[in-house]
Amino acid sequence: MRLSRSRPLGPCSAVSLLLLGSCGGGSDGASPPFMPTEGVEVTNTTGQVSESDGVVSIAFGLPAALAQDVLVDLVVSGSALSPEDYALASLQVPIPAGALAAGVDLTLVDDSLFEADETIVLTIAGVTPADVVDIGSQNEFTLTVVDNDTAPSVSFGVLSAQVAEAGGAISIPVELSEASGVSASVDVARSGTAGAADYSLLEDTITFAPGSTTTNVVLIPTADGLNEGAESAILTLSNPSEATLGAEVVATVEITDSAAPDGWGSILFARLGGGASDSGVFSTGLPPAVAQEISDEDLFTAFYTLSPDRQRVVYSGLELSIPPSSGMFVVDSAGASQQISSPELRPSSLARWSPDQSWVAFYASPGDDLSDELFVCASDGSSCAQLTSEPIVSVQSNEELLRWSPTSNRIAFTASVSDNERHLFSARPDGGDLVDLSAQLGVFAHVQEEYVWSPDGTRLAFRSGTVLYTVPGGGGPADLITNQLSQLDDDEFDFGWAPGSSRLVYRAIDGGSGLQVFSSGPAGSNPIRISTGALWAARGWRIAPDGESVAYFGPDELSTGIELRVAAIDGSSDVLASGSLPEDFEVTECLWSPDSSRVAYRQDELFSIDLLAAEADGSGFVSIAENSGPEDFIPGLQMAWSPDGSRLAWISLRLTSSNEFENLLASNAAAGGDQRIHSGPHTIGLMSGISLIDYLWSLDSSHLILRASIDGSFGELRGVPVDGSAPEVTIPGTEEIAAALLVQYDVR
Repeated sequence: MRLSRSRPLGPCSAVSLLLLGSCGGGSDGASPPFMPTEGVEVTNTTGQVSESDGVVSIAFGLPAALAQDVLVDLVVSGSALSPEDYALASLQVPIPAGALAAGVDLTLVDDSLFEADETIVLTIAGVTPADVVDIGSQNEFTLTVVDNDTAPSVSFGVLSAQVAEAGGAISIPVELSEASGVSASVDVARSGTAGAADYSLLEDTITFAPGSTTTNVVLIPTADGLNEGAESAILTLSNPSEATLGAEVVATVEITDSAAPDGWGSILFARLGGGASDSGVFSTGLPPAVAQEISDEDLFTAFYTLSPDRQRVVYSGLELSIPPSSGMFVVDSAGASQQISSPELRPSSLARWSPDQSWVAFYASPGDDLSDELFVCASDGSSCAQLTSEPIVSVQSNEELLRWSPTSNRIAFTASVSDNERHLFSARPDGGDLVDLSAQLGVFAHVQEEYVWSPDGTRLAFRSGTVLYTVPGGGGPADLITNQLSQLDDDEFDFGWAPGSSRLVYRAIDGGSGLQVFSSGPAGSNPIRISTGALWAARGWRIAPDGESVAYFGPDELSTGIELRVAAIDGSSDVLASGSLPEDFEVTECLWSPDSSRVAYRQDELFSIDLLAAEADGSGFVSIAENSGPEDFIPGLQMAWSPDGSRLAWISLRLTSSNEFENLLASNAAAGGDQRIHSGPHTIGLMSGISLIDYLWSLDSSHLILRASIDGSFGELRGVPVDGSAPEVTIPGTEEIAAALLVQYDVR
């Protein structure tokens, strides 16, 4: 027969799972506590103590005394851990024969760790003898232990730092005053002379994992090519969660130009001849300085790529020995050279520098294998990893398909797998953590050549078929950006991330409204149509350098002229920048100024082609160059703003009375008007005279560096001040430059 009672006993005659000393029923007339009636029961379901209360005694009771011992078995659960938070004397509590109750001690640990309130749950799991006494229905007690520690404070570990705008990401340490038992976070507010176009943050809210005392604010500078001097990014900690603000909550990062402008600066260029003696990497400066070779003069060189800070060149070198030796080399402007790959590698593409310049990626044939594989080598020569091999096969040896994340911690590329479709992969520079980002799309996993990292380096946007997706760069579910009402048109496809922003901008078909411009969050949230034009309004578009606006051109409301409009990326405004255009006039090209204040654009109408510059806020525009008939200038080819944004350069063509074309390079102030910088015959085949091939601004905006063909030769470098204060001169030692290989030269 099991023991039970149908009515409670008197005050304090039995206590079941109740803190000793807390029962009532004394002379003060308090009500008696709950008494067990169905065997061993929990009389209180909850209780609360501070972790500093020391030892807590817990008692178990019976509805009536027995003539034999009773053993109560316990199990413990809850968020508190033993022995870190408490120690229980025993998991078995004996109640002696003739007794109504017995206790067990629970010792609390008063630590210094800030943590959430924790629970200790005691549950009666068994009673012996089971044939004599039952477990009551109320058999579980939860004790809440309230933490008595203060939250740690959060501060910057360093208060100032410096980074070159082409120097890659920099980490600013943030510290907790002591370890915490809970996750803590803090927001990072931005101010200072550096704006959204100058840098981005990997995260605007940083988080400390439990037990961690250090994390980082990761700042990613933008190499904008502007001559703007040093700028400051002021970072301020705010809005802490599970922490308090410490004494040092402001850090200043100075972002310096990649190189201080000084006249033309130095020029690195490449030249290709018939052998090792007349090919290589050269450096020169202001005339009468003569270009000097800085690469190994015994190597036949090719595949030149300038580093982001313009201080080094990576190139492939071939030594015509038996057997021949090749590989990738890095050389700086002083001529210090180092081979970074093994001699067995035969490079087959240009290299791609990582933003922080620590890594170089390129395609090469390993050994006697004729296949082209992807390699990533440390720029200091310390390591080299092969990223592709069977069954992951390189699609083509095109360095343009190699995309580094802004933080340089991953590289994205396309490769073929067993289904013969082009998949999108990403990996660490050392070849680890190789992830097929598009495999989850199944039969739709054919990735086009368009894919681009978000400014914070966390996601990739890519196109598969006519559909746009984004996916975490390290792997994870892909998010569909377009839907059946907003499919990307195959002939009018483009997309991009707004600089310094998490907004994705893309063109898509919007039902009956035709092709329009949209922006959305990184995973497709909050999609906004930002263009307001008529049918097929978005004929072309450009995102402003500051990431706040988009310039686009399309038909006006009456579908006559093709106008230029500027829309806010958040959809809050859309203004007409070009003015209303007559019928048959079309805006065909546009280019933002470096400071995002103006947009240069071409305006075409049969034999009339004009070049203009409009204020981005729609307040007006000025005419830069115009023509009035077929024998006048045709402006606006290869437009380029000066780094300081004060001038615009372009190439124009002219049909003369002798029916010969001339190449012109002109520059102007933002207020309009042009000045001829260079004149020569247009290249049709091999013609006599000086023919312009392309050009480049000096960093201080004072000169233009021209690459010109002399009497049909490969070409030479020539320099001219844009204010007309000196004549055009040839830079000594730059003669016979191979036109096809000079795409990498730059001013530093």
